[in-house]
Amino acid sequence: MEESKLTIVFKAQNPVEAAMIYEILKSEGIEAFLLDKNAGAITGGIAIYSKIAVLPEQKEKALEIIQAFILK
Repeated sequence: MEESKLTIVFKAQNPVEAAMIYEILKSEGIEAFLLDKNAGAITGGIAIYSKIAVLPEQKEKALEIIQAFILK
């Protein structure tokens, strides 16, 4: 999948949090992509966000799922 055709729906400094959200989206049938998951390790711990991207047509559903998870 070409990254430019994806929409970022979540950013996290904590890679564990990003991985959790990614797995939740996948379990709900969203085609999610975890970007920059190792950025902190590569940059020596400098704060770079892990990002989760989805296809544009799945953005609204993905945001609803993320919001429901965060509000738990």
